[in-house]
Amino acid sequence: MFLYIIKTTPILGFAFLFFLTGILLRLLDNSASLFLKNKIFVESSYVSKSMIKKQIKNTENDTIFVKSLKRVLLLRRSHDFLMIFSLIFLILGIISNVFFGD
Repeated sequence: MFLYIIKTTPILGFAFLFFLTGILLRLLDNSASLFLKNKIFVESSYVSKSMIKKQIKNTENDTIFVKSLKRVLLLRRSHDFLMIFSLIFLILGIISNVFFGD
């Protein structure tokens, strides 16, 4: 199916690849696990960005915990960026298929 998408419209193929990469980055986010390892209890597996930033400010800068939290923030920003990119490419692919398709 993926090869058919790329063959018909490469733009839709890029949208699909951006989407898959974004999902993989989201799966690498282990923020709740990081908090639990440091004896900080959280209510859900999704820890908000504001909570992560607050914890970075309240913790010493040289710790492995802070570096891990900064990595999690980078993964979240990359995930958001790729999801927006995939949406843009999906819209462009649909428009190109409607107006310039076979």
